[in-house]
Amino acid sequence: RLVNAAAPLMARFSKAALQSCHLSHHDNGGMVILAQQASPSDWGMQLRLGAKIDLASSASGRLFLAFQPEDVLQSITTNYHVQLDNKFLAELKDIRQLGHLTAPSRQAKGVLDISFPIIDGSGEAIAVLTCPFVERLDGLTAKSLEQTIHELGAIARELSFGER
Repeated sequence: RLVNAAAPLMARFSKAALQSCHLSHHDNGGMVILAQQASPSDWGMQLRLGAKIDLASSASGRLFLAFQPEDVLQSITTNYHVQLDNKFLAELKDIRQLGHLTAPSRQAKGVLDISFPIIDGSGEAIAVLTCPFVERLDGLTAKSLEQTIHELGAIARELSFGER
């Protein structure tokens, strides 16, 4: 149901921002792309539907971890060998306090990942909405970085089941 609810919102976002976006969730120690919407412009950065990305190094994964309770983090550490040292835990705390993550991609140079959690009724992330923001050098951008962050966050809040 989440994918069905997200699809038209993601399409509207991509059309307005001229950016791609994707919805992912945790699966067996990684983040799996459940839905993706390509940029309607001639080119853009997007992930393949069904792709599995790293939990600890991807923006989607770090954002997901930031919105998990301690027992879930401990389970992930034990079951999937994710290293949660003090520096990483401090980063997760900062992400949670901010409510989203905007950071340079750790996978693709020149891409700024913008990620927001889809929150369930208990305040935990059940999925993550991410835009791999690409700034065009020719100036053709429908939305600024700030506008893109604002609009992606509005969609995530609309898809969420509880207050943040």
